Parts: sequence; C-alpha cells; structure tokens
Amino acid sequence: MFSFISGDDELYFSSDGRADGLGGLDIYVSKITENRITKPQNLGKPLNSDKDDFSFILNYETRRGYFSSNRNGGKGDDDIYTFIQEIPIEFECIQVVKGVVIEKYSGRLLAGSLVVLQDENGKELNRKITDDDATFSFEVECNKSFKLIGTKENYSKDAAEFFSTEGKDLIVPLQLISEEFVSERGKCLVRINPIYFDFDKSDIRPDAEIELKKVVEVMRKYPDIIIEGGSHTDSRGTFKYNESLSARRANSTVQYIIAQGIDPNRISAKGYGETQLVNGCADGVNCSEKEHQFNRRTEFVIVNYEAIKHKYPEICPPTAVSAEEQIEANFDIIVDRKLESLNSQFETNGDKITIKINPIYFDLNSSYIREDATKELTKVIHIMEKYPNLIIECGSHTDSRAIAKYNHWLSERRAERTVDYIISKGISRTRISGKGYGESQLTNKCADGVKCNDYEHQQNRRTEFVVKNPEILKSMQ
Repeated sequence: MFSFISGDDELYFSSDGRADGLGGLDIYVSKITENRITKPQNLGKPLNSDKDDFSFILNYETRRGYFSSNRNGGKGDDDIYTFIQEIPIEFECIQVVKGVVIEKYSGRLLAGSLVVLQDENGKELNRKITDDDATFSFEVECNKSFKLIGTKENYSKDAAEFFSTEGKDLIVPLQLISEEFVSERGKCLVRINPIYFDFDKSDIRPDAEIELKKVVEVMRKYPDIIIEGGSHTDSRGTFKYNESLSARRANSTVQYIIAQGIDPNRISAKGYGETQLVNGCADGVNCSEKEHQFNRRTEFVIVNYEAIKHKYPEICPPTAVSAEEQIEANFDIIVDRKLESLNSQFETNGDKITIKINPIYFDLNSSYIREDATKELTKVIHIMEKYPNLIIECGSHTDSRAIAKYNHWLSERRAERTVDYIISKGISRTRISGKGYGESQLTNKCADGVKCNDYEHQQNRRTEFVVKNPEILKSMQ
C-alpha cells in the first residue's frame, strides 16, 4: 500500500501484514535492480511506530523526505512528518554467477563435471554436478572475492577467481583439458599407468587389466582413432630374446583389447625389444633398476593422429609457450623495452600525481562496484603490478547535494569497496589505502546552495588514485 519509487530505484511501501512489523502500517523499502527486487526491509524506529505509518516520499538528491502517521503526539488524526536521511540504506546485494564447463580445445560440453564455489579463504560454500547442458549457477554476495573450481575424471581441473559486483549476471566459464592422452617423444599416446608383466611372462596380470580397460574406453569414446600397442624391454638379455618377449607381450595386450569388442582393424601389436630406449641404458652401461624400468614399457600410440586431430582437437593439442614460460625455461627472447611513457599512465592535478583512468561511476547513493568500473580498476591493478613499489591512496568524492554527513559516509564506503576490489586481485593491502572526502574537495563552484546542472555536479563525483610516493616515478624518468 502507498507505494513510492524514488529516483534511485528504491521502492517504498507500507504494510501491516509482515512478521517484523511494529504495529499498524509500517514503512518498508526494497531495491529494484536489473534482475531482481531485494527482500523488503522494515525502516524501523523512529520512522515506524506502533501506529499507522504510510505515504513515504523522499527526494533522492537532497535526502529530505516526508511521511504520514497517526502516532501518539500528533496534532490530529493523520499528521505529516519530515526528516533528513543521514546514512544510506544498505540493501542486500546478490549477484548470480554462472557458466558452462567445456573441454578447452574442442569446446565439447562436459556434463557430469563437479563445480565447487569457495570464498576467498578457500572455504567451500556450495557445489553442483552439471547436467547434460554442462551449466552451473550460484548466488553470491556482492563486493566479495570467490573462487570456482571445476573437475571431472580424466580431465585437468580449472579454477577461476572473481569479484562479485552489483548488476548483470557474471559469466565465468571453466575449461578443462583432457588427460586421456599425452605427447611424448613426438608421439601421441593414450595416457595409462605402467603395465607390468611377471618376469619372462606375457600373461595379462589383474593390475594390467585395469589399465587396458582405460584404453578400451578411450577407443570406444573416439571411434575413429587407430592404435598400435607397442611393447618395449630394457637392454638386459639378448637382443633376440628381448625382441621375442616384447612381441609376445604386445600381442597379449592387443588380444585382450580385441576381446572387449574393439575392431581388430583399429589396433595392431608390435614388439620393439630394446630398440627404442628412452635413456642411455644400453648394453654395457651400468644403470639402476629404476633407470631400466623407464625402458620396460607398453605404449598405445595413435598412428592416425594427423588424420583425426582436427576432428578431435582435445587429443594431444599443440601447446603454446608464453613469454613468461620462455623466460623461466631460459629461452632467448627479445623484449621490447620501450615501455609506454609515464605520461600516458599518470597525470598531474595541482600538487598531486594520479593514475590516469576514465571516470569511475557508482549508481546514485550506492557504493557497489559496477561492471563498467571493474574495467578501469583493472588498469589501476596493472599499473601497480608494473610498478611494485608504488603506494596509492584511493580517494572518493561526492557532489554537494545531500547533507555533508551523508556524503562523507557514502564516499568512505565507496573508497572502501574500491580498495577491497583491488586487494582481491592480489595487490598488497600495505600498498593501497582508501579515504572518503565527501564534498570537501569540490573541483568547481557547485557548493551548497549554488544551482548547477548534473554535468557540473558529475565533475565532483569522482574517484582518484593518488600516488603517495611520487619520488618513485621521478627516479624512473
């Protein structure tokens, strides 16, 4: 009853049918966002009483409001009361984070994946097994750091950290990589644990059977692959003996796989004996048992890899090496040291040096980080990573509309939210601080009582990232 929507999308109404009421009609408020309406909050005393309180209205710029009430102490039946809001209402803020779990190289949907939601300390908050569409969805509080971890048997895990914001649903995809195959020595192999045979035997042992079943499952999953089962020995024993033993073992493994229903035309056997040693343990070389064990192996090589790699890009995908990995691997790379000039990243405002970014906007009377603001904050983070000794103050400013106390509180909250976001991305808390200046540092004439348009007020609503140790930058020039 008696509903009213303010200019900042706050829905006010009165109700006498809610459990948290104080008596008669009470005034409630909900925030209208793009995706939902927040749970109604009772505005409490002194706005509400044990009588009827209703017809609430509020000027969202000046924060002066009015309502009617038949409470005790009035001049008649229903009286009109006025007030000034000094502290903003903090609404429950929920963001939906959702995504889909796919195989990284093929884009194939991975139904049956486990997705776990953790808080910034690694505590599990929720989990879900994906259905056939491989999608997941969680509701999280705004302005907090979280982590998603996706796993599935025979796939590498993927993890993604994110910072929740107010507004649109957040899309966080998870990409797992198949671990059913491995590239070794220029060959694409089915990944299995070592297959062991008893000494001088070629019979399939129970532990070997477990690994061979993996090969069978892979061949059923990818019906176009053709495999060679190759058996290798170490260099001990005569060359002819090793060749014969490896041939028997290769044939035993292949016959087992064929017996499971695999087309014989898709798999062949070959014994290599000691002809393809993977280390230097040839005849006459003194090696440990562990070194010899590396040569005693059974491999299942995809022999038609070139023919099927485009159809199944997740099978032994080519791996790109990043610049960082090249450096770590001691590769010689040429780095362009002509970094963009300091002038393109910083600017001087009076006696202050600030990081140059586009304006950061907040919704009116809100301190929640918007999606468009995260793009600018990412620039700040990259600069702080680039200059690891830089110390920054995040200063938040408002215009002069609303009372000074309200503006100071709002700017403090905005600065705090902004700093929390930057810290959540790995910047040390010792390198950044937040301060709310309210309306104390206006950049133009638009003080209390001066008539200005919204563009002029907007010049005062700003967030600045001030360099507190500018001598660091001077030393780089």
